[in-house]
Amino acid sequence: MWPGVVADALARFESAFGQPGRYLNASPVWQPGLEVEYARDDLEEVMLHLPDGARRDLGRLIARIDDEFERRTLPNPGPMNACTVGGWWWSRSREHRGCSRSLVRPGQLAAGCCPARARVVASR
Repeated sequence: MWPGVVADALARFESAFGQPGRYLNASPVWQPGLEVEYARDDLEEVMLHLPDGARRDLGRLIARIDDEFERRTLPNPGPMNACTVGGWWWSRSREHRGCSRSLVRPGQLAAGCCPARARVVASR
């Protein structure tokens, strides 16, 4: 955790939700650490360390973020893998240039697209 982690995470969601259209666009290139799913992980981690009042306040904001993220993404019909273990937000798909593309595809871990995520999951 670092100072400003909540502000950074919220800014990433604000930018993503500012995109036009019904569905969130996926980046043409996987950007570990920069995708909004990582921002959601950061918010989840922060929630573990907040006092009750602050946790409730941030929790209400996260609930609104989750509703919008779920509304603007699609269920991923693919199998779960090391990258999708964790929050439900990792099992959602986004649009990419007019066609649905899952952020986490089978074989991605083997291709090295999300080894940092796999290390985090393995350490839990």
